Amino acid sequence: MNTSNLKRNIMMRIYLIFAIRKLKSPLYLKLSCLVSSLIFTGVIVSLRDVVANAPHQPVELFYFGKAAFWNTQLVVKMALLVAAVAALFLVKDIPRYLGAIPKPRLV
Repeated sequence: MNTSNLKRNIMMRIYLIFAIRKLKSPLYLKLSCLVSSLIFTGVIVSLRDVVANAPHQPVELFYFGKAAFWNTQLVVKMALLVAAVAALFLVKDIPRYLGAIPKPRLV
C-alpha cells in the first residue's frame, strides 16, 4: 500500500467519523425531518394549484386549509404532521441552540 492510498483510506475514515458525529446531533435530526417532510409534501402536492384556489380573506383561508387538510391523502397528512412536530421541537429548542439556556449536565 503506497502513501496516497493510505492517506485516502485514513481521510475516508475521518470523514465518516465526522459525518456520524453530525448525524447524531438532535438539531440535525430535527432539521432533516422538517426539510425532508416539506420536500416530500411539495413533491406530492401541487402547491401551485393550492395557492391558486386559496381565498384571500383570513377566515375563509382557515376553513380552506382545514378542508384541504382533512380531504387529502393519509400520506400527505402524515408528512405535514411530521413537519409540524419537527418545527415545534425546533422552536422550543431555539434558545438552547443559541446558547441562552445551558444544556443540562449529567452528573
